[in-house]
Amino acid sequence: MKKRITLILLSAVLLFSFCACGGSAKHASDGYYSEPSDSAGGYQNSSESYSSTSYDSEGYTSTEGAADEFKDPRKIIYRCETSIETVDFDKSAAALMDLIGQYHGYVASSYISNGGYYSSSTRSMSVTARIPREYYEQFLEQRTSLGAVVHFSESTEDVTGQYIDISARLESLKIQEERLLALIKEAKDLEELLLLEDKLTDVRYQIESAQSSLKTYDDLVAYCTVEIHLNEVLKASNVNTGFGYKVRERFVSTWAGFVNFMQDLVLALISLMPVLIIGGIAAFFIIKAVRKKNMNVLRKYQEAKAARMPQNFPGEAPKDGSGEAKNEE
Repeated sequence: MKKRITLILLSAVLLFSFCACGGSAKHASDGYYSEPSDSAGGYQNSSESYSSTSYDSEGYTSTEGAADEFKDPRKIIYRCETSIETVDFDKSAAALMDLIGQYHGYVASSYISNGGYYSSSTRSMSVTARIPREYYEQFLEQRTSLGAVVHFSESTEDVTGQYIDISARLESLKIQEERLLALIKEAKDLEELLLLEDKLTDVRYQIESAQSSLKTYDDLVAYCTVEIHLNEVLKASNVNTGFGYKVRERFVSTWAGFVNFMQDLVLALISLMPVLIIGGIAAFFIIKAVRKKNMNVLRKYQEAKAARMPQNFPGEAPKDGSGEAKNEE
């Protein structure tokens, strides 16, 4: 009897928890969010307790001292991509790294291409940087010091709704955890204890998953993602768009392309020279052997043709050894 009553109470508690989860999500979607009790793990407003985490160049830290104007209750992720041309690649690359450090960012990934021995292509560098939200606009303004900006694109993603939903779900899960812990302390038999512990394990897994999602959103919101492509050029880009300038630049570009093509062609021929020499020698001997075989076949054909030909034309008397025709008696 006691076992049946315990199972009924457990079912009622779980049903009440799911109802509480639905009610919290509904309030969150209506723009209202209530603060849970201390027994729920001390979780407070979703826009406050998960808004001050960030990363620096050495690891995971807190950014509670960020500027007030950037404490937006909305959760917006900023991403941008820009391409920059420079005639002094080494100087611009070093300045880019200094600029990232100056605005308290860090390099998430980088790639450098130095061209190749058999290629006339110039050097290039691609860097994915994470810049704190409060320094994002200043960093973009300073990027023009690296060279000529030839491309820029920006995108934003508002994840406020997803953030609030996960926060409400996390609150409900913590309430379930506290109640399951209380029921475990009052468990009377092994079967009931195992059932409660299994449910507690599942709830704690969901709590960790929700907390991980919130931290990921916090990182993406606190640090903007900036992709910079730095390309080395022989001549800096010009903003002049006149017809004469376009004609001159088109001619210069075409001529430079032709010169690069000829250089690549010469390099390709030089690299293929051993193959061409060996192939030429082999082709010479093959052609010589084929011609010799054809001459032998032709000579044998002519000899066979001469052996089959008659000595006298039809109607002509055969000739003797002296070459005169014999008189018939």
